[in-house]
Amino acid sequence: MKNLFKLLGLFLFLALQQNVYAQKNTNDNIIDPKMDIEEFLPPLDSLFEIGLRNYPLVKLEIAQAKLLKKEVLEIAKIEIEVKIFNYKKELADCYTNLIGAQKIFKVRNEDLFVQKIACDVAEKEYREGVIKIAEYARQRNAMTNSMAAHEDAKRDYINYFERLQVILGVKFNKITR
Repeated sequence: MKNLFKLLGLFLFLALQQNVYAQKNTNDNIIDPKMDIEEFLPPLDSLFEIGLRNYPLVKLEIAQAKLLKKEVLEIAKIEIEVKIFNYKKELADCYTNLIGAQKIFKVRNEDLFVQKIACDVAEKEYREGVIKIAEYARQRNAMTNSMAAHEDAKRDYINYFERLQVILGVKFNKITR
């Protein structure tokens, strides 16, 4: 029980000692398709360092290892190295997925813009009798598909954005580059 309180105290000390600084309000404008997320994110190596300082599981494992006896300490160090390796893989995967998701979101946003224009033109031409209802319906269907693809891309992008913040243990607007 005494070790549990020591562990809890060490965990709280580590959690409260972190220093993070504010940058642009990245979290407020992540949905802007014109924004390039790579300009706002620190490099992956920096994110890894930030994540190691803020990720609760890594802090807990390090704190537990400090409380162990010397014989068990070597095994605990190896286990921590494996967990850090897996953490780094997860962070890199989420980071690259975020970059890719934003690129897809940008493309889907441009496609939706073009489809809206095409649909407006088709509606005007239908009203003027230039095209038949079938062509107008085809344009409406293309716009609906574009809207659905845009929403899917937006959801994926936001999901990876939020997931990366969770993995790091800190919001992006609290990180300095």
